[in-house]
Amino acid sequence: AIARQLASEGIVALEVTYGVMTSYRENIQPYSGIRRLRAIGDGMLHRSFARFVPEAYYRPFARAAKAALDIPVILVGGLRSTEVMDDVISSGDADFVAMARPFVREPDLVNKIAQGRRGPVDCVSCNICFVHEGIDPLRCWRTPAAMLAHVYGHYLRGLLGGAGAR
Repeated sequence: AIARQLASEGIVALEVTYGVMTSYRENIQPYSGIRRLRAIGDGMLHRSFARFVPEAYYRPFARAAKAALDIPVILVGGLRSTEVMDDVISSGDADFVAMARPFVREPDLVNKIAQGRRGPVDCVSCNICFVHEGIDPLRCWRTPAAMLAHVYGHYLRGLLGGAGAR
């Protein structure tokens, strides 16, 4: 109903998301599209035992918006492979896809895809980039590996009550 109202008032496209939230960090899904072997291979042993979060987790909202609207619909939320991006568009569930966290790790991702890149993106939705929000500049803390070791060192010091933990 809100989307139809907005369309009647002249919006030219709609990016579908989950709605009102108190913070971005509370709304986004961690580790979307990451299966056990990828988690282990990317140094996320703790994730190898967690519940799988599928890619494109707002896709049902986009599908519903497409059925109700005559304006382009944009899907955001956990798109982590070119195969799922292609499927979202070819199925008609959305007209465009959008990403955020993958651009933190790969600022040139759109160019890579345009040049033929296929498969998973490098971002694993670990959300470590948000742990440093307001403290350090926005960046992916998974690369190089030394930075990830630095982050885990801070976690361990915090868990053990050591000095210097954030």
